[in-house]
Amino acid sequence: MLHKMEQTYRPPALRRIRSAECRDAYALAMLTQDDLSALQYGCPRLASPEWWHQRIRQALEGGRIFVAECGDDVLGMVTLEVALGNWFRRHVGALGLCVHPEHRRRGIGRQLLSFALDEANEIGLARVELTVWSDNTSAIGLYESAGFAREGEHPHYGFKSGRHCSALTMGLQMGREPFPTARV
Repeated sequence: MLHKMEQTYRPPALRRIRSAECRDAYALAMLTQDDLSALQYGCPRLASPEWWHQRIRQALEGGRIFVAECGDDVLGMVTLEVALGNWFRRHVGALGLCVHPEHRRRGIGRQLLSFALDEANEIGLARVELTVWSDNTSAIGLYESAGFAREGEHPHYGFKSGRHCSALTMGLQMGREPFPTARV
């Protein structure tokens, strides 16, 4: 009797995290095509590669978009945007994170989050904040394990999967003062 060897799926190893490039626009459009991601990135549902191409070009001027890759495959992404033109909010980074559904629960999100927080610290941010769907318990657990605190709930925040859903606002103080002491 012949026995078939079962092939075990082995997830691709994360090769590196790097800054997004315009050539990543199509992969990012595919990665963020669901309702869950549309909330995090403020993008229209099913955002086109052209939309992402423009977003990457803007990020090169002030925001930051990083991708996790293995070979030529983009497994996930993280954004860190800073409102440099807004004096009152220039110390705050807005974070968005997304991992391809086939590669979730393998540490890629944690690595992207760690990378973004290192970047936030390096550029001198005093605070990082994010918005996450209230029912995304995996992401909430990840953020809380990194020190983020729940700061508010927004009932009926957005429309997802045919119904109104709530979202949470979460924030992380980076351990530095937001503004230097002013002398008056």
